Amino acid sequence: MSECTKIERPFLQQLKSLGWEIIDQGQDISSGSAKNQRASFR
Repeated sequence: MSECTKIERPFLQQLKSLGWEIIDQGQDISSGSAKNQRASFR
């Protein structure tokens, strides 16, 4: 059982249905601030 498929994806789909913008970064989460729309991780 994968946490990503059983927990995270259904939760993200629920947020999307509520109007949230979901940014799929795949497995490379910390690849830089441009991709995740953050100014920094601080």
